[in-house]
Amino acid sequence: MSSLTKRLLAAGRALTRPGRPPEQPLSPRLVAVAELVPLGARVADIGTDHGWLPIHLVHTRRAKTAIASDLREQPLDGARRRVESHHLSDRIDLRLGSGLTVIAPDEVTTVIIAGMGGRRIIDLITAAPQVIERLDRVIVQPNTEVARVREQLRAAGLRLSHEQLVEHAGRWYPTLAWTPGQPDAPWSELDHRFGPFLRARADPQLRRFLGSELSRVAQALARAQRNGARPPALTALQDELSAIEHELARLAIVAGTIQKS
Repeated sequence: MSSLTKRLLAAGRALTRPGRPPEQPLSPRLVAVAELVPLGARVADIGTDHGWLPIHLVHTRRAKTAIASDLREQPLDGARRRVESHHLSDRIDLRLGSGLTVIAPDEVTTVIIAGMGGRRIIDLITAAPQVIERLDRVIVQPNTEVARVREQLRAAGLRLSHEQLVEHAGRWYPTLAWTPGQPDAPWSELDHRFGPFLRARADPQLRRFLGSELSRVAQALARAQRNGARPPALTALQDELSAIEHELARLAIVAGTIQKS
């Protein structure tokens, strides 16, 4: 093999996988996020913390480049060391700052906001319409207030395009991908609560999640009854239990219909 051929092969390998392989695999919840990133995207990971997500996205060429930002200096310094040790400093830019203030309109094509409370995610997105409206995709993974996130992002002029539900370390993480554009159809209260796409395809993960919720609410109701809770509290728990039971029954019918088609 000639020296020129060796150099060309080496260049090809470098193009396919920039830097060295990440030292740490992504957690299941971050894998769910990575799967929703469009191929060749220019990504901003807001609240990057350890920085493993942009490292994986760029190394696998899922993303061309990435901006990894955090509000705190300490985690950003740790992320910077990891980026440098993986030889990705030319493709991943580390920035200190709050929310989407660290990026300019058209600087990236995809924004990721994961690992934050729902209200915080809503605040960050609604505070930067000039950035959001120029994006191809916004990926969020709220820790809390998921129904509120669905409602408010629709109200902010975003349309849901994909959603997944993943369990990790005993917790459930809805992962939602949005695109700029007015919503096309109204959603029910259960769509906001459990996810319209997950419900439409009777997603197995949604059925598992609702099974765990059914157990949790039934136990809470039993405790409330033993402790002599007031009627309004008991009624609320009974209504929640009934809603979950009805949704599970509906999903079973939908799943059966899908299997037959």
